[in-house]
Amino acid sequence: MSVKKVFAIISFLLISFVQKAQIDSLDIIYKMTLPDTSKFLRLANIVLSEDAPFELKREWSVKLMDLATKSNNPRLMVNAYFLSGAVYFQFSRYDAAMPYYYKSLALSEEIGHLQAQSNVYNNLGIIASNQNNSKRAIYYFRKCYDIGVKLNRKRLQFSAANNLAVDYINMDNSVLALHFLGISENIAKEINMNDFLPSLMGNKMECYLKVKDYKKAYEQLQKMYEYIKLDTINDHRQSSNYFTAHYYTSVGEYAKGAKLYEENLKLISPEDFQELRRNYNGLHTCYQNLKDYKGAYAALQSYQAYDDSLTNSEKIRLNSEQENKYASMKTEKELEIAKLSNANNTLKLKRNKITIILGLVIICLTIVGLGFVYKLFRDKKNANTILEKQNTEINQQKKEILDSINYSKRIQDGILPSHEELVEKAGEHFVYYQSKDIVSGDFYWATKRENGKFIMACCDSTGHGVPGAFMSLLGYSLLTKSEEGDNTRTPADILNYVNEEMPKVFKNETRGEQIKDGMDVSICEIDRANLNLKVSGANNSIYHITDDVLHVIKAQKHAVSAMVDNDGFMFANKEVKLKKGDMIVMFTDGFADQFGGPKGKKFKYKQLEDILLANWQKPLIEQRQILSDAFNNWKGQLEQIDDVCIIGIRI
Repeated sequence: MSVKKVFAIISFLLISFVQKAQIDSLDIIYKMTLPDTSKFLRLANIVLSEDAPFELKREWSVKLMDLATKSNNPRLMVNAYFLSGAVYFQFSRYDAAMPYYYKSLALSEEIGHLQAQSNVYNNLGIIASNQNNSKRAIYYFRKCYDIGVKLNRKRLQFSAANNLAVDYINMDNSVLALHFLGISENIAKEINMNDFLPSLMGNKMECYLKVKDYKKAYEQLQKMYEYIKLDTINDHRQSSNYFTAHYYTSVGEYAKGAKLYEENLKLISPEDFQELRRNYNGLHTCYQNLKDYKGAYAALQSYQAYDDSLTNSEKIRLNSEQENKYASMKTEKELEIAKLSNANNTLKLKRNKITIILGLVIICLTIVGLGFVYKLFRDKKNANTILEKQNTEINQQKKEILDSINYSKRIQDGILPSHEELVEKAGEHFVYYQSKDIVSGDFYWATKRENGKFIMACCDSTGHGVPGAFMSLLGYSLLTKSEEGDNTRTPADILNYVNEEMPKVFKNETRGEQIKDGMDVSICEIDRANLNLKVSGANNSIYHITDDVLHVIKAQKHAVSAMVDNDGFMFANKEVKLKKGDMIVMFTDGFADQFGGPKGKKFKYKQLEDILLANWQKPLIEQRQILSDAFNNWKGQLEQIDDVCIIGIRI
């Protein structure tokens, strides 16, 4: 968790390509004759890094805002807004920090400054997380992560992935938390950020504590100690104390936990409200279970004080918004009443001009007629207002649902291997992937092994759309977990592992029900060096094309299932010798089952095999286009009935 605070302080420095000047006096630099950009960046570095009181930092942030305004430089204005927000942020004054962050974000989006956007998204995510709004925090950290990927900034990806994992832990989503922690750990090892590994191991420990896997939680705690021993630069006492105390508290050793929490509270900076809050919360739990009610009450009071400091400002902001909306509505009502009053006065003047000749009868009839027309107009206007309001609400609900599903697609697309990853892992290949709905139940997975071999899987989860996407995320996670546990498993071993683990996720035993959902999977291990293919399939067969002949490597008639009772079924491997230039084709049933053509019938596997065999020697990009054209021409104006995934690999 401490990675958030560290990154929030250093993120602003990444905007600059100028090294930090070691100057003691802010006034000296401010009076120096320097270009505006150089002067601003030197002063900003000192303001953010110096251990100075809030008022001094705030004073200099105002001066730097003035300097940026006079320079008429949009990038300096972006940085000035961010700096002002960061000063409030450092002292946990989030309500004052957020307006500056939003100004920085708006201007950085206008000028296309992605790095600045990522800095703002990161700090907004930290604020949301500290205020217990993990759902909103995940939204911001995901934007930060996407920018890191786009800019290929490993440190940015590392920080965002770690922060995503922390908030997924808070939301009890251990599968996605472990996924992003794995990303962070890989990046940390890749770019030698070993000083952050202890914190990552601590977060992994929290994941396993959430699911009550105390054995794995203890293993992660021991790994944390090992990484701390290897790091000779940073002092990890604070995080080590917290994670160890958290572990002891979770396993019921409250005296040990309380001792570590007490020691930790002496190390934490007074401005670090979030760390103080969570340590007092843990201490309260320990004292309460030790029946030290006086100590528990004192710890609870301290926790609530820091909790209020982090959340009350948000409540004030929301109340202010409601007051503004109310004031605006009130003003509109007053204007409407004034208009009606003016209309009535005008009507009275017109009535006075009516001649006596028309008589009282005509006047009465006119008044009755006007009243009737006005009533019809008012009723119609009210009805239209109600309809417009209902239509607006329906459209808003539809938009929110579609936004949520579209964001889910971004998550699913982000998890699937990219083209570059597949080139690195599987070599020359093509993927034809077309979902029925926004998100898909079909997915593919690949991993490269140290001996030069690689594993490729093509999977069809039960259902499509949102239910299928949930199953695909579970399947992808279990396939990845199987490789993390043992990267020597054969295709059949991997299928057996997933078939064994999937029922555990659904916890059918405690619910007294049998969940029949699962996946059809084809999975192969290709050894290009020795020209050998090892295959196992769960209802998904594989094609091997060689010497102008298409061979069907048939799958076993058994799905990977979430059912607890699998009758002891075990998947087996099949081995095939390969030749240079051969094609391996993996697929789901969506292509062959599609209705279309002149008579609205299924495409069928025979027609698919004929297309593959007729074009197997052509370039892979051309083969993919041929398949796409064939599918869309066959489907025509009919609805796509299922997700489609076809993978071709050239040997």
